[in-house]
Amino acid sequence: MPTPTVVQVVVDKPLAQGFDYLWDQQNLGQEPMIGQVVEIPFGRSSLIGVVIKVSGHSDFDINKLKQVKAVAPLPPLDSAALRLMNFASQYYIHGLGETIVPTIPQMWKKPEDWEKIPKKLIAAEKKKEKKDREIKSEGLITESQLNSEQQSALNALRNDAGEKKFRAILLQGQTGSGKTAVFLSWLSSILQDEKAQVLILVPEINLTPQLERRVRAYFPNKNMAVLHSAIAENQRGIAWYEAMIGKAQIILGTRLAALTPMPNLKAIV
Repeated sequence: MPTPTVVQVVVDKPLAQGFDYLWDQQNLGQEPMIGQVVEIPFGRSSLIGVVIKVSGHSDFDINKLKQVKAVAPLPPLDSAALRLMNFASQYYIHGLGETIVPTIPQMWKKPEDWEKIPKKLIAAEKKKEKKDREIKSEGLITESQLNSEQQSALNALRNDAGEKKFRAILLQGQTGSGKTAVFLSWLSSILQDEKAQVLILVPEINLTPQLERRVRAYFPNKNMAVLHSAIAENQRGIAWYEAMIGKAQIILGTRLAALTPMPNLKAIV
């Protein structure tokens, strides 16, 4: 008799532990992977959960375990995102499922709509292309237009980037002194790598449209995902997905954007 495949799944409940489920590869059409978003039976209903462990063993009677019902049409959450969620869970004394699942947009937590999502993505891509053409860019300051202090700060940022390790850097200057021009010029050198992703965080939603226009002036050909609580759920779900698969190289948003999976993240502003 073949060894059963058991996955441990966490759900959005105030519970410390995950729950064991059987994984039927033939029925689900793929092998289990840590970070997958799945639909599972839970009590008398169904819930969305995230796989955090794959094994061939359970401490419970295998015959009494229920089976995973479906898998979301998503790649698994990447290991860096899961480590961040695990840290947040422990730091804030919050269940791991309570930490991970709420970060997933509602669009991806409706199993009844999962089959329709590919068509939604195609339609959204056409709509986004039209919107991008309509958005006016503004505030482009080329590197040749930087003053001596701005150029000095930019050089320091670029030299530090050669270290190839995490560093926290403070760019200090008065309002209107051109800090945005400096960090956008710095990001342009990072984004020369076609796979690199950068995260730009804003302190409040109201600042997002102005900075979006500014970023587009610097990066007219780069895919940008905008994430904050004021955008429509489907729009947020698609932006989150594009960041997750690495399609969006620039992720601009409020603090909720910090919990978005970004597999190729190279810089945070």
